Amino acid sequence: MGIFEDKIRKSLGLGTKKESLDNKIQNYELAKENEIKYIMAQKQQIISKILERIRQIELIVEDNQFFINAYELIKNKAIEKIKQRDSVIENNWINKNGKEMFRANYKEMNDYLNSLLKKRIDINDITFFNKELADFLNEAWILYANAIILGKGTLKVDGKEIDDCYEIYVTYVNSLNAIKAGKLKNPSGKAVSLSETKIELIVKAKNFSENVNNSLSLLLSQLEYNLSMLKSDQENNEYTLKTINETRKLMESSEEYVKAKASHDYLEEFGRKH
Repeated sequence: MGIFEDKIRKSLGLGTKKESLDNKIQNYELAKENEIKYIMAQKQQIISKILERIRQIELIVEDNQFFINAYELIKNKAIEKIKQRDSVIENNWINKNGKEMFRANYKEMNDYLNSLLKKRIDINDITFFNKELADFLNEAWILYANAIILGKGTLKVDGKEIDDCYEIYVTYVNSLNAIKAGKLKNPSGKAVSLSETKIELIVKAKNFSENVNNSLSLLLSQLEYNLSMLKSDQENNEYTLKTINETRKLMESSEEYVKAKASHDYLEEFGRKH
């Protein structure tokens, strides 16, 4: 019936049954397929823009992190020096009644506090001295770092070098040069310069960098969320396209199509021989 039917169709100027089925298969969900491909192309452009924006933000955050790291390194090195037994950074220690007790460095005061703990003195006294010690450390590391920067890596008293920490000074110089080179940036990626010097520069650069990076972190989270939603949409659309193509393949493997193809191929071969 297939070959006979195809002969009739050809005599009427129509294509074979296979050609008719091919057209049906090719046009199956064609409008939907084209619409999805168009939407996917548009979304891919948006995805590319978001990826580029994320890349730009990450570069700003990375550059600003340099100044946060510099601050932490200087602070940690200064605290490490202040906590040493022979530290020359001292303070007048007073009790909670405002009476001056003695002058000492951090290590000496910490040892004194530990001795009080062993005596199990009043908890209020312990709390007071703990706060005194913490306040001193917060002020002392700034004082020490500033002195090292002024001394270009050394700490001098009455012209005599009594300590050194070149890592603090080198980190300061690197930070200063980095700011001059435009490494410190605002949320838009524009270079920012600071008028401060010495340890004030380090503190200001760190605070500025943290504020910028925190605000960019929120923006980055929103962009990454939008990106994940767009990628999810793309995956869903890809699945729909895959389903359409798989349906077309199933149509090509149907019994009706196989018979139509056999008839078509026979007539094609017969036509070549005659």
